[in-house]
Amino acid sequence: MKTAWVIEGLSHGHQDLAKPEAASGVLKREDDVIVANASVVQYNEITPDNVDSFHFHGDPGDFPITAVIAFPHDDKSDALLRGRYLSEDESVQVVQPIAVVTDLLDTIFTVQRYVLVGALITGVCTLAVIALVFLLSLRLRQREMETMHRIGGSRAYVGAILAGEIVFVLAIGSGLAAALTAVTAWAGPVLLRAIVGS
Repeated sequence: MKTAWVIEGLSHGHQDLAKPEAASGVLKREDDVIVANASVVQYNEITPDNVDSFHFHGDPGDFPITAVIAFPHDDKSDALLRGRYLSEDESVQVVQPIAVVTDLLDTIFTVQRYVLVGALITGVCTLAVIALVFLLSLRLRQREMETMHRIGGSRAYVGAILAGEIVFVLAIGSGLAAALTAVTAWAGPVLLRAIVGS
């Protein structure tokens, strides 16, 4: 709880006013009471060297408690405890972290499975379309290949030309896909935040 109170700003630490080097920060001394002025150096980071100087002002009984960890003895106590906080007028709630995180992870993994199945189906369909386009292209260019054979082109030479065309098309497609992926990775989070924010 003290850590939460420190984070909330209810605690602070400063240089030891009893030491001679802190004399400029002392407003007045009365017996064992030292009153500091505004120039006293306050710490904004807790380190092993200054942790002992951090302290609270006020009654800790009045400090806020924002969360409580409860461990019921049995299922009946658990149900009774949760039932006390089900009212719509209640300003606090009971959270079961394990159940919440488990549900969240189940949802994430379910969505991941759907995305992977969708990506697999899309990949298979893309390969089928590519194969269909190349087969139809070969069918349409049948007379062109026959002409190449008649003017002296060997089967290996014609096959090399066709293979080169296929490699060229695949290389251009892969390059465009890589460029679009890079743009999406760079601009995607910004666009998503803009869409969600609006």
